[in-house]
Amino acid sequence: MNLYRTVRLPRRTEVRPKEAADIIGCSVGKVYGLMDEGQLNHRSITRDGKQRGARLITVASIEEYLKVAV
Repeated sequence: MNLYRTVRLPRRTEVRPKEAADIIGCSVGKVYGLMDEGQLNHRSITRDGKQRGARLITVASIEEYLKVAV
């Protein structure tokens, strides 16, 4: 059984939670949990005067998480 899998990471430096979930191989809810626990570095972006926005997760933190998780 092969314990390692090949993961193709995007060339961008940040991805959205759905893309991070696809890369890691987990649910979007798990990705939000990892962000809340501080295991994935992220930032929130919003427009002026708006409460809702988007979270962007650094690809570097995904790489680090995958190294530790394997």
